[in-house]
Amino acid sequence: MQRAIIMSGFLGSGKTSLILRLGKYFAENLGKKAVIIVNEIGEIGVDGDFLKKLGMNSYEITEGCICCTLRRDLESTISDVLSSINPDFVLIEPTGIAFPSVIRKTVRKVGMDALVIGVADAKRFVKLYSESREFLERQLREAEIIAVNKIDTVSSKAELNLLVELIKQISPNSEIVFTSAKTGEGFDSLVKLLELPLRIEGKIEEFLDSTAESGASWYSAKVLIKFKKPVAGVELKRLGVEMLDKIKVRARKIQHYKMLISADGALKFGVTGKDESVSVDGELAGWFVQSKLNVLLIDKELSTEQIRRIFEEELMKLAEDLGFNFEFIEHEHGADNE
Repeated sequence: MQRAIIMSGFLGSGKTSLILRLGKYFAENLGKKAVIIVNEIGEIGVDGDFLKKLGMNSYEITEGCICCTLRRDLESTISDVLSSINPDFVLIEPTGIAFPSVIRKTVRKVGMDALVIGVADAKRFVKLYSESREFLERQLREAEIIAVNKIDTVSSKAELNLLVELIKQISPNSEIVFTSAKTGEGFDSLVKLLELPLRIEGKIEEFLDSTAESGASWYSAKVLIKFKKPVAGVELKRLGVEMLDKIKVRARKIQHYKMLISADGALKFGVTGKDESVSVDGELAGWFVQSKLNVLLIDKELSTEQIRRIFEEELMKLAEDLGFNFEFIEHEHGADNE
């Protein structure tokens, strides 16, 4: 039977990197056909474009959350995928503020079973749990598997033991596996668990609006950047890192700030806290005279207008410093928590 895999977890936990590894594993190791459906809360997506640049068969659902406002969009997308492509696996990456129970129910309506992998950021989970306990419990309590991800960022065994005990209290029936989407550690163990029976039902969060529950505001935009002289891929990497470094200094409570710089290839940048370094995935080689910049900035304390103003001001400063012109292709204001 065809199977859907829902990769649930809070913003910035590493879902995209894990789902990318899964998609490649199914194709290269098992000869199975996989399709990825990515959900972004903003109108302009980052993860979907990144996956496409890496050659993955992916679809993107934007402007809301597939567990509440976009359920019908998800149902119709899956139906279209099943009829046109007939994949062995449908990998679903909801937005980081989604509740998986409703997504599972939507998937079953189109005749597929659905396994939920809950992704917990090893470095940030305890802190996030203290701030948003009920929210994170809803995300993890129905997962057959909980992947404690980014273990390459944690050196303390005591810290990991504390995290495991906490997760066992939240979801005692789930299998726990340690992973690093960055290094590949634990991935084989995760794959072995994918044939687990789908035994977790739990409470269906029918009437909750996850975007409202999260209390977050966001801003998304797509920008065309035109350089005054050709630049190398390494300069585009510098541009992305500097941009997020400057923006995060002015942030308040980062949920997830991420950007995609794309030309022939793509570089994805992300940061989930003011004290963190900017992560970079992907590759851009060669020389470029222009590129596209997709940005999605989600903050729990800044208003949408404040996020927009910070982004535009820092973009203008970098344009002057690094020598490029830019124009907005499209941009969108998300929910405002003020």
